Amino acid sequence: MLYLTRRKNFGGHINGYITFMKERRQVHLREDPHLSVPTIGKIVGREWRALSEDQRSSWKARSEIATKELQEKVRSGQATLSLRRDRVLPAGRPDRRGRTTAFFEFMKRKRLAVMKRYPKLRCAAYARILSRMYHALDIREQKKYHRIASNHNNRVNRRSRRLALANDSMSSQDV
Repeated sequence: MLYLTRRKNFGGHINGYITFMKERRQVHLREDPHLSVPTIGKIVGREWRALSEDQRSSWKARSEIATKELQEKVRSGQATLSLRRDRVLPAGRPDRRGRTTAFFEFMKRKRLAVMKRYPKLRCAAYARILSRMYHALDIREQKKYHRIASNHNNRVNRRSRRLALANDSMSSQDV
């Protein structure tokens, strides 16, 4: 696995420190597989700082070679580049498999409005605000969300029953 640096004009550049870290991490894990990720990071960081400038330049040269190889693979179509921040995650699966609650249905519908109103808050703060809003609703409004959740759960139950029946019929045909 190649570790890539995050650059604005990303072209698949591999950093010398990252190359060093990857190799040293594997060495330390072979020596002691019970080391945690932060511990290994601290050890490797100390080792990197202890290297002389000549040793660092050799690691940088290795990374340049690896960068050229990676860019050649990308050009030929044998590899692709992607960064986590470039991938767009969906806002939520429209076909949620599990059971749901009235509060969850309320949250799904109101979360974006709360986020627009308070753009600088964190997730836990949004959950608190939404919880207060939900509990401040009158009974009729809460029942509306209970009905939505109940309909969803009924659909999930019907789907799971249908799948169970299909699996049973498939297994009985095998016998």
